[in-house]
Amino acid sequence: MKELRLEVGELQLADPQTFAEAVKRLSTAEQSAKAARQGLRSEDLDGLQCFPKAALDTCRAFLNDLESRAGRANRVLGDLTGEILRDLLVGREEHWSRLAKDVARLLKSVEAVTDRAAAARVELPSEVEYAKLLADAQRRLDHPQTEGWRGWRGLAPRIVRETRYVEERCRVDGQAPRGSRLLAVLVVYLELKRLIDEFSQAWPTLPTCDCRDPRRTVREAADLAQELNRPLESFGNQASAALGVVPVGKRVMLAEAEQRDKSLRLIEAETATRLAYEAKKPLELWLEAIQSLSEAGRPPVHARLGSRHWRPGSWGLSFFKDTPKRS
Repeated sequence: MKELRLEVGELQLADPQTFAEAVKRLSTAEQSAKAARQGLRSEDLDGLQCFPKAALDTCRAFLNDLESRAGRANRVLGDLTGEILRDLLVGREEHWSRLAKDVARLLKSVEAVTDRAAAARVELPSEVEYAKLLADAQRRLDHPQTEGWRGWRGLAPRIVRETRYVEERCRVDGQAPRGSRLLAVLVVYLELKRLIDEFSQAWPTLPTCDCRDPRRTVREAADLAQELNRPLESFGNQASAALGVVPVGKRVMLAEAEQRDKSLRLIEAETATRLAYEAKKPLELWLEAIQSLSEAGRPPVHARLGSRHWRPGSWGLSFFKDTPKRS
């Protein structure tokens, strides 16, 4: 050992156990990198080499979050999810942000009306437009002679005559809406339907209102509004920075789940490749030092040590032959 110490001088060599552990770490990292790169094109991976680890980590976190939100939204919004994501990915979020605000405003009004409508069962004539029915029911409710006797048919006030069909054709809980209490329920119910129609115009995919229970439609509208906000919440100032590793022309493709999965696989493969090169660095340093001693006319130290781990040919570094070097 004294002779060896003289030969290596200031060179610090790892003991056989430390060296064996380094080789094992390298082998494990190499296998992980190979598995991660399986099925991916080298051209796609090469495009990620110039980005720092922080950029890759940020993009990975963004895509994972987007995938989670898109998956939940798709169960409610269906094909509309893809349309929303395509617009958001190319920076056209104004339409959907405006829709989200309009929907939130309408839902606030709808919820207030729904509470007032309670659980009343309302029957309406199918041949009368809801807008006219609402206007006439409101006129009848506002008329001072809503309660009690309102005159003979031919002598009744004009408003009473023109709106008489409301109590003749409508039913609230099986009763004709005579009196302010039942008329108020009818007006609230019709107002609810008006708001739902307005919501439907803003969101054409809303299911047709169930005349027997518009509250069910209100619940469906609330679900739609909630899911619309999921993808919107993923975007903003941070989205542009998070997608910096994805070429601008390819970002719209991330609207598809398959492409999001591919992008995540590319980032994982690039990360695994970098870890393999990190695991290789200490071995390279030791080998270079040993070779420098040989070039200086000293016998190969790995041969004198008699350990198989010091033979570079036994490291199994075939992975690095076909993989561009990482800095």
